[in-house]
Amino acid sequence: MLYSTGSTHVLGAALADATGLSLLAQARDRIGAPLGIDFPPWTRDPQGYFMGGNEMALRPTAMLKVAMLMRDKGRFGGNQVIAQNWIDASTVVRTRSRWSGLAYGYGWFLTRSGYVLGRGYGGQIIAAHRDRNLALAITSDPTLPARSDGYFGDLRRLLNGPILAVS
Repeated sequence: MLYSTGSTHVLGAALADATGLSLLAQARDRIGAPLGIDFPPWTRDPQGYFMGGNEMALRPTAMLKVAMLMRDKGRFGGNQVIAQNWIDASTVVRTRSRWSGLAYGYGWFLTRSGYVLGRGYGGQIIAAHRDRNLALAITSDPTLPARSDGYFGDLRRLLNGPILAVS
């Protein structure tokens, strides 16, 4: 596995070209409107493409709604926002990170304990655990380099220890 924001960015640029809509427009239409999330404009590359892998600056309440969407197999507020078969396909183990040891699907880290994790710099985490009916958003200091064996590891221990213990 080569975890690369650059790969995700290239995919985002391809989606923008294929649809004729920026990632911001797609995010607002496909996810923002159904979930009631405001997607503010985020950083663009020199060619004008919105970054496809980082810097979205979602509010914690928005992150939580994404976690709920993943937990509930693409449903939110009684509506199927994302096809369940895509949610299922995105949470199948495709590879494993050599740095964290975590399994990886289509854009999601997958833990042995059952979490689906979206991971951002500095310990920003979107976490869903279907079997425990959990949806969590964790925000942290964005200046901390949350390496897998450091701060991110501490946050994983929080998820797998006290949070699972009380759920």
